[in-house]
Amino acid sequence: MNVPKTSVEKFLKLALNRSFAEAERILERLKVSLGRNEWGRGYLAALTGILTATRSKDDKYVFMNRIPREKEKLQEVAEEFKRRVESPVSSDFDRGFFSAWFFLVKSIINGKIEFNRLDGSGSPKNHSVKENPESKP
Repeated sequence: MNVPKTSVEKFLKLALNRSFAEAERILERLKVSLGRNEWGRGYLAALTGILTATRSKDDKYVFMNRIPREKEKLQEVAEEFKRRVESPVSSDFDRGFFSAWFFLVKSIINGKIEFNRLDGSGSPKNHSVKENPESKP
């Protein structure tokens, strides 16, 4: 499926930096272009979940806080999402859903998206990708 990557990237940056009103406007535009089939509905479900999770003030339920900081571990997460996208037993909805998560994690790895994690108060705290010092020769 042809995904408007620039719009998705902008949506993710806004959502992860808690600019919810603008993120919602972009999400509404994405619904028009992506919501026509099961794959698109899965992709939109993931984006909606990301927005909902970042809006939550209860950090123990925010999946974003569970994304690893180390680049090596982020790569493992990306590979797991990719396996789910390519799995012959995944439905079209699941392929779309995991495609959105794969795009997010790869964008973080490639430095295209930075995001703030939440502390227990709902306030952002800085989160950046770290190289794993043990993986260097």
